[in-house]
Amino acid sequence: MADSQQMTASTLTAKCDYVRFSIADMHGILRGKTVPVRHADRILRDGITIFAGTCALGPRSQLVPLAELINDRLGNGLLRPMSDTGRLLPWAGAGRHRVFEYMCEMHWLRPSPHPQLQCPRYVARSQLDRLSALGLRLKSGFEYEFYVVDSAGEPVFDGPDIFTSLALSKCEADLCDLESQLIQSGVDIDSFNCEYGAGQFELVGRPTDGVSSADDAVVTKEGVKEFFQQRGLRATFMTNPFISSSSSGLHFNHSLWRVDSGENVFYDSSRDDNLSPTAGYWLAGLVKHAGALTALCSPTVNCYRRLRSPWTPRTANWDIDDRSTSFRVKNVDVGGTFVENRLPSSSSNPYLVLAATVAAGIDGVINKLDRPPQGDTKASTLPMTLSEALQCLQTDESMVELLGQEFVDWFVRIKTDLEVEKLGDIDIMKDTNLEREKQLYFTYL
Repeated sequence: MADSQQMTASTLTAKCDYVRFSIADMHGILRGKTVPVRHADRILRDGITIFAGTCALGPRSQLVPLAELINDRLGNGLLRPMSDTGRLLPWAGAGRHRVFEYMCEMHWLRPSPHPQLQCPRYVARSQLDRLSALGLRLKSGFEYEFYVVDSAGEPVFDGPDIFTSLALSKCEADLCDLESQLIQSGVDIDSFNCEYGAGQFELVGRPTDGVSSADDAVVTKEGVKEFFQQRGLRATFMTNPFISSSSSGLHFNHSLWRVDSGENVFYDSSRDDNLSPTAGYWLAGLVKHAGALTALCSPTVNCYRRLRSPWTPRTANWDIDDRSTSFRVKNVDVGGTFVENRLPSSSSNPYLVLAATVAAGIDGVINKLDRPPQGDTKASTLPMTLSEALQCLQTDESMVELLGQEFVDWFVRIKTDLEVEKLGDIDIMKDTNLEREKQLYFTYL
């Protein structure tokens, strides 16, 4: 979690030399501007201008001619720093300069400054505001899977060697240094290990409150990539960069807590399975909207190689401690009862994973939807292509209303124009598209 203390000019100057003002685009890629610390106080107060369509850029900075941007004459917007998100980036500055970072949200400038409803962080915060109106707060954390390759593009260890200490030892010093730098930036990692694929690793993040888990996640993904880049290696959160290897996920662990009493509303010790009625409503919302969730949790063409592979969900169902389901429930005790959303791929945008999960769950809670059968083997199949998932999102009226028509329109248009129409829907029996997918996704996702 970032330093919650709002910085004055003097305290910021004492902490750093430069400040990044960053925003996550639709893909979760951090973009922004870096300024000398002597100018930071003004920007913290007034914001900084940048192209208003920054959130709409493609994975390789392609531009979709969206109507709002054209009508705005492709003008500037305003990055508004979130004053409680400041953090040190130990991996930045090449060891010679101290770099701080603030997360920002985009505002339109015309006719007067107002929030850009398509901004992913704004969409996430809006869902948390809805949750707060119900007297509830979200506690959540992400599990980060990624690949590391050398300068020749070869994995840094042979696999599959999941959990083995010998394989981990090949990069253990780097991973220990990475964890040390992440905690300095306010990101608390519970554990790390080598995963099933060659050169694949996993970091498990500690849960935090509200939108801070998504803030931590975008910083972690960027930090991992920058950290290994400085060591002559490349890290990627592209979901499936190698045909014969394991896919990467970004599982989203979350629970709900009452604002007033501080109790976990998913937990009910009086029930045989320890799950409260509210937990059932929440799960019903997730299952009901699983098709739309898939679009936001598996948002690239490449992601659908993962949904066709072992250890990943294929149907809209839930169960207790079952890795084959979309929503895996842990029900140990009051502190250990939560839902693991297993739909998100590693290349998903953490803000949109959070926003979509909360929106779907809220619909279940508000409408007191019936809890679906546990471990339902006849549950509906998830979308198996990005175009199918986007159609599910567009036709899910409740999710469109909750997330905002403006946001959904942009998301679908960007994904359709830049990915579906360029790459098509994947055929896992053919490898011909993979190199094109890597050109689009490997470097920045």
